[in-house]
Amino acid sequence: MLKKFTLYFILIFLLWLLILFIQASNPTKSTQWVFDVYNKKYNIAMSIKKPKIVVMAGSNALFGINSKMLENKFKMPVVNYGVNAGIDLPLILYLTKRILKPKDIVIVPLEYPLYSYNAKPLELMIDYILSRESKLFFQLTLKEQLFIIWNISWKRVSNGYFYKGGKVIKIGQYGIHHIDKYGDQTYSDIKYKTSNMKNILNKFDKEPQTYGKDSNLNSLGIKYLKEFVLLCKNRNIKVLFVPSTLMYNKSYLKDKIESKFYNNLKNNLNQKGLLFIGNPYNYMQSKDNYFDTIYHLTTKARDIRTKRLIKDISQYINIKI
Repeated sequence: MLKKFTLYFILIFLLWLLILFIQASNPTKSTQWVFDVYNKKYNIAMSIKKPKIVVMAGSNALFGINSKMLENKFKMPVVNYGVNAGIDLPLILYLTKRILKPKDIVIVPLEYPLYSYNAKPLELMIDYILSRESKLFFQLTLKEQLFIIWNISWKRVSNGYFYKGGKVIKIGQYGIHHIDKYGDQTYSDIKYKTSNMKNILNKFDKEPQTYGKDSNLNSLGIKYLKEFVLLCKNRNIKVLFVPSTLMYNKSYLKDKIESKFYNNLKNNLNQKGLLFIGNPYNYMQSKDNYFDTIYHLTTKARDIRTKRLIKDISQYINIKI
């Protein structure tokens, strides 16, 4: 009986793998806008023929960096390669590596959960790998591969078979129609902020994040970041980790676990060999300065954040790695 059950399980598993394999690399609508934006930013990056500054993170960078200010200050071309933290750390690293060249500088304001990535990819990363970057699947650990195979839904698989799109999406807030020549998000002025966006921010204000409680700096994510830094060092590329922006909540200062996380993050990452510059609290702003999520700054607040960033990293830009 046990042998029969095992045989059936193996057969079903192999059938499921076959179903996944056949639809691999078929585009899905759910990944379209992210793909569009990365494609535009890739073209921007590859058009630059001299050493450049690359900003690598999720949407806190997309909405929160004024690349023109960085370019004017450091006299280097800048490409904002932040798109969406939902695609998760391995995919962010994978997509960024392909645009890096010797003598580049990578500024990394990662969203805080990405440091704790521990082999459980988010839904968007699973979707994106299967539909756009299936080669990455075979570079992941066995644990990650099994997690992806086990957690992909039938709805997602059917989308891979039946979605006939692939057309660039130019509607709504997100997409290449709101990306400028540096890769920065546009149309995030406070005048575009709707009542629904304000309600979302109010909800987040009442339910603060627990990144300190959920933190794991011995994670697979840290391993991936250390490998990334080593790869960059071998290619004469400088990597500077800096704080993410995050909508301020008083619990981040008063809660012992949360305050310990933010106060010790710099030393903890430096001990891991990740050069982290700046104080996370200096990059938190009040609710009114955010657009539609706790990571998306308004245009005016973006400039405030960028000025702080310039001040913090200026002394490190010309230091040899």
